[in-house]
Amino acid sequence: MSTKKYRISVLIPVFNAQKFLEESLNSVVSQTYRDFECIIVDDGSTDSTAEICDRYAKEYENFRVIHQENKGVSAARNLLVSEAESEWILFHDADDIIHPRTLELLNSALEADAEADISAGTYKPVKSTGEINYELKGSSFKEIPFDDVYKMPVWSAPCCKLFRKTLFEGLKYPEGMVHEDEAVTWKLFYRAKKILRTEEELYFYRQHEDSIIHTPDEKKFIYKWSIISQNIREAEKLGALKFKEAQMFRLRFALDHLLEKQSDDNWFMYVLGKNLSRRTYKHCVRDYISLEKEPLKARIRKYLYYTSKTFRFLRQFHLKIKGTF
Repeated sequence: MSTKKYRISVLIPVFNAQKFLEESLNSVVSQTYRDFECIIVDDGSTDSTAEICDRYAKEYENFRVIHQENKGVSAARNLLVSEAESEWILFHDADDIIHPRTLELLNSALEADAEADISAGTYKPVKSTGEINYELKGSSFKEIPFDDVYKMPVWSAPCCKLFRKTLFEGLKYPEGMVHEDEAVTWKLFYRAKKILRTEEELYFYRQHEDSIIHTPDEKKFIYKWSIISQNIREAEKLGALKFKEAQMFRLRFALDHLLEKQSDDNWFMYVLGKNLSRRTYKHCVRDYISLEKEPLKARIRKYLYYTSKTFRFLRQFHLKIKGTF
């Protein structure tokens, strides 16, 4: 392993990623910009992922791998940020591909504008098999104000973005849940003096049934709701009102996902209450009710009903009779 100080750290959390890992790492190896290190955290993989990572770390002096017991992607991301010594960091997922010029283009934008703290490219979804079109459009970088960040496709994902590392000071990805990036990425954008973005497709997001985001899970949407609800409160405190409004819209979108199989709001509230702390649950109920176009008295009654012990007891009893729980 080299002791050289690199300008960019490419950070990759991996877990049981043997199927696509080599292709993904090869896309990092093939970067035209060479002043970078690649740090991989193997999060307790049980397949051949660890061996693949060790092979790349042995073959390339700017690659290194850290093995840990399985703690989840958030813990892996937090460790990666703490290990990175470069001025700039870029996250990459182990089943995706980056354009050969991703680091070159993102870095050149930052070198041309000393005030910029983030440069971002565009995502392109690709199938698990098939060729990738690497042709560039010649698009330039443009400044994106914070109030428009949420309009960017896949804005909350940390990949395909070059961040100044100092933006992460005091921030941690919440451990033990999915959609962890939604709790952090917007804060990085908020802290940035200037954000640059290009329409060039620099990141190829692989859509396959084994990926976390495509694996159906009731709790996944519960966590998403919880994080969005927390974002609403924090954005309100910071005065980021447009971002808050956008999160309120996404709150409704998350609810729609939860109710795809159940049209019963009572069922939703019960499941929410089972998976969140009492305080967080009350915040979520308040946000949910604020989306309803009902008179104030009706909303107050609904809030008191959903947060009462009587509701929880009756709903649990009813669902046990039906055999749902």
